Amino acid sequence: MKRLLLFLLAAAAGSLCADVTVRYKSEIKSPFMQAMPGEMQAQLQSMMPSSTSTRVKGNKGISEMGWMSAIMDLSAHQIVLLNNTGKKYAISADDQYTKSVTQSVPEVPEAARAALASLKTKTETKVTGRTATIQGIEAEEREIVTTIDGPTMPGMPPISIRMVMQVWMAKASEVDRVPALKELAAYTSANYSTFNPMGTLQKMLAMLPGAGDSMTSLIAEMTRKDSMMMRMHIEMFMPMLAELAKMAPAGASPLPEFDANAPLFQINQEVTELSTAPVTDSVFQVPADYEKQPIDEFMKSLLAKFVPAAK
Repeated sequence: MKRLLLFLLAAAAGSLCADVTVRYKSEIKSPFMQAMPGEMQAQLQSMMPSSTSTRVKGNKGISEMGWMSAIMDLSAHQIVLLNNTGKKYAISADDQYTKSVTQSVPEVPEAARAALASLKTKTETKVTGRTATIQGIEAEEREIVTTIDGPTMPGMPPISIRMVMQVWMAKASEVDRVPALKELAAYTSANYSTFNPMGTLQKMLAMLPGAGDSMTSLIAEMTRKDSMMMRMHIEMFMPMLAELAKMAPAGASPLPEFDANAPLFQINQEVTELSTAPVTDSVFQVPADYEKQPIDEFMKSLLAKFVPAAK
């Protein structure tokens, strides 16, 4: 009965959804990226592709993030994950997806857990009152500041990390005014009832002592189902790395000199397209030359792309 009710709700939401396309442009800047080996640069860039998109048609949606895509089918209660570089795909039911994701994350060693537990994490959010018009849509800014401080160790600079994020979300009044926003909000609400990204992220963060509620509040702002992110700017500060570079013998530091008060890297993301143009059915189909994998195997190989040593 519960599953039937979810199906009817999803179908009702889908019947109200017209076709929607939203695209973002993204960039990452860092003073020391040029000093990295080419392979490390490519890996970092792959984590933040220059363009991402989401397309919706009825009960189906697809998110494309460079080498990876995810197709969600609300009526079938399943998600299809695609590795576009390895030409692999996996299918997961809604009640198994979160379990598969969390189980694919390797267990944190006890020593690492103790080190993480010693960190003090704090996140503060505020509405700044600043607004901007992006793609003809009025958005309001919220600032999120996360600080991570660790214990002082002999002969080492203090562990201190600060991340400042500005997120511009479409105003609630714009969701009613702009058809594409309204349709996307309807799909997102139905999507949350089936595949809750916050639930998955919360379980993953629970595995990392020190992250907890502070980090989940940050992620919750980025994935609000009652609005849409129009622009994001992130700055990460790690003054301890600048101090470590100074402490190294001349020519021995792998890091270039940089201002300790300047951001170690910056990430920018902004909407470049939001439309209700027709979306073809073919975009929700798995290419014929892709090989199917069990979801657990797929997730482990996916993690290995970023953490090769993980077992």
